[in-house]
Amino acid sequence: MTARRVVLNDPPASARPSRVAAVRSRRHDQHILPEVALRLARVLRSGVPLEPAIQQVDHDIDHAHRNLATAAQHVFVGRNLGDVIRDWTQHATSDAEHLLVGVLDLGVRAGADLAVALDAVGEAIRDEVDHERRRRILLTQNQMSAAVLVCLPLLFAAIASLTRGFVYSGRLGLAFLVGGLVLDALGVLWIRRLLRRLR
Repeated sequence: MTARRVVLNDPPASARPSRVAAVRSRRHDQHILPEVALRLARVLRSGVPLEPAIQQVDHDIDHAHRNLATAAQHVFVGRNLGDVIRDWTQHATSDAEHLLVGVLDLGVRAGADLAVALDAVGEAIRDEVDHERRRRILLTQNQMSAAVLVCLPLLFAAIASLTRGFVYSGRLGLAFLVGGLVLDALGVLWIRRLLRRLR
């Protein structure tokens, strides 16, 4: 079994991913974290020690977790497993990942039954990931609804400007139009504030 090769040194600034790419990479790592925990539990339950189990799970998962891949490479070159787990802890990017690595660290230190603990952790992280996915879907739907509500008054004003009628007749009509645009702008600011709280 061969571990996936990972460059351990920091890449040059020109080769580092953009902020958007980094966010997508962290999101990907978070989404596959439950699979990492559950696969580790399954491999450990078959009697494989933790060091080769880490390498096997890294090898089996497509588009592997970055920190798992780094840990597998460190194990492959013969680093102490305790040091590998501690390094992983320092580079963990979420509470869920800290929980997973904490369980691995406890297993290394105390020799606990990791398979059972990893099963429980994997299911808990999966529930959290599903909840976060639903939250993002609802947030996207709310953003689209807000965009429609904001654009409708502007569309009405554009159509009304092409027709003749009482809307633009006199100062009262103009006052109504300006007041509507001001209220629409205030609505945009208020909706943005509400959506910012949901992120």
